[in-house]
Amino acid sequence: MQTCIIPGAIDCKLSLEHEPQHNGGGPFFIEHFLSKDYILDKLTPTDNIMEMCSGPGFMGYYLAYKFNLSNAIFVDINPEVKESHNINKSKVDFDVEFYESSAFDSYEGEKVDLIVLNPPHLVNEEDFLTAAAEVPAWFPTATKEQEKQSRLILLDTDFAFHKSFCKNVYNYLTPLGQIAFFENEKYIPHKRLEQHLGDNFKFEFIQTPETKLEGYYLLIATRKL
Repeated sequence: MQTCIIPGAIDCKLSLEHEPQHNGGGPFFIEHFLSKDYILDKLTPTDNIMEMCSGPGFMGYYLAYKFNLSNAIFVDINPEVKESHNINKSKVDFDVEFYESSAFDSYEGEKVDLIVLNPPHLVNEEDFLTAAAEVPAWFPTATKEQEKQSRLILLDTDFAFHKSFCKNVYNYLTPLGQIAFFENEKYIPHKRLEQHLGDNFKFEFIQTPETKLEGYYLLIATRKL
């Protein structure tokens, strides 16, 4: 299937190919956060960007296009999403790289100016089963393959991915590099992220009126020198 991420006056300027089961929250966060100029003004990439837990990479492609960057790097634990990046890289003017990795465990690329991510935001089995039951159209579990994909999108058992990411991310950012977390306050309170990132970052917490009710937020963490 195709999803348009850069609409034009008449036709779509940039649409991405991807498998339906790999569709995540990227289009939602583009619509409610990244499409707003006052949000973009807070982000400062000059050369490259990484989308962690990328799936098809909606946010990474969107921001690389908007900021006219030279390189977009996509990292995901799911090797199946690599094919969509192989297809979509021919649609853009910037370089595209993909790494199969959980956080930075197998990442061997360069440091980046900005890391954007909407990682799994449920940290226990009970919350996963509840979410899957409440929105089965988005997170189906009827077959083993469907449940596998839904778990990859939703479940970070015991906060393990977040802990690993926060522990190591400072070393993968350029000076004054940034992280843009898209999370849910109910499951991943922003103060918990700030705690794990520590004193090496300064923070800005943002919720929009249309996302506050559901708990979604943007936390921008900027690396201190």
